[in-house]
Amino acid sequence: MRHDRLQERWSGGDLAVLVAGRDGTTVAHAVRRRVAAAAPFARARWRQVGSWNPTDPTGRPQTGRNLFGQVDGS
Repeated sequence: MRHDRLQERWSGGDLAVLVAGRDGTTVAHAVRRRVAAAAPFARARWRQVGSWNPTDPTGRPQTGRNLFGQVDGS
């Protein structure tokens, strides 16, 4: 922002972005577009991709698990 008075000693930092959606293809496209748009001033250092479906193959609800295999209540 133009009115910010950032001090160099506290700058040069990090930006975390979470992209979420119902469709993996849409999310992947959104991530690609954001990374391309940020290229002039930022670079990706780390990325973690993950997803889960709240229903099993028969359509019954299932408990989600995070990327570590633990029950995820988020």
